[in-house]
Amino acid sequence: MSQVITKRVRISRRALLQGVTAAGGRIVVGLPPLVAMFNSHGTAYAAAARAHADKPIERRFVLWFNGNGIPERYWIPSEEGPDFRITPCLSPLAPFRSDVHVISGLDNAAAGGQGNGHTNSMSGLMTGTRFTGRGPSGPSIDQVIASKLGGDSRFRSLQIGVAQESFGESMQRNMSWSGYERALPPEMIPQRLFDRLFGQREEGWVNRKRSILDAVGQDMATLKKKLPNDDQVRLDEHLSGIRDM
Repeated sequence: MSQVITKRVRISRRALLQGVTAAGGRIVVGLPPLVAMFNSHGTAYAAAARAHADKPIERRFVLWFNGNGIPERYWIPSEEGPDFRITPCLSPLAPFRSDVHVISGLDNAAAGGQGNGHTNSMSGLMTGTRFTGRGPSGPSIDQVIASKLGGDSRFRSLQIGVAQESFGESMQRNMSWSGYERALPPEMIPQRLFDRLFGQREEGWVNRKRSILDAVGQDMATLKKKLPNDDQVRLDEHLSGIRDM
């Protein structure tokens, strides 16, 4: 950070540009990391105002699946217990090692039974149930957790994918299952996910004639007046990237 500022406005790292479209739809745009979001120790300001201090932190669960295996010697520590040495693949998680559990050598009896090895193993991994020939016998772990945590959020759960090419079988294409042989296919196309989150029926998304930045222009102008020069440049670059999408 090239600027040293002794007096400045404090901005929460959770701050968003907000506005309303002509059709009445609410628009929010995320901000990049700004100098004004951090104190002199490099710690981000998390709370926008004291009024939110008593609000409990929302609980979220993220399940990330990476296929095709891993190089075990670079991933799994050779030591057991809390004093394990961080392996090369886990090194980005070193600052959070006290919150990380690395589980290896785990057996799952549900991975047996019928299947070609991939299908029955995936069924056991994601749901802890046997493969039926078309899918698992019960819900996946993310949906079990979503049933407990997702009731107060707009979306009970979101399934997002990158590639579905693996053999074309249901167990490779779908990680999430709501129940017996009931798949929850992931959204693979970013534009469709964006529309789902922000409203595909809203005028601004249907005709694409107006930028979302037009709706947050007033909030953006107000924020820029409070920012140092470096942050203003960074904000302009960020918003230009959004406009070019």
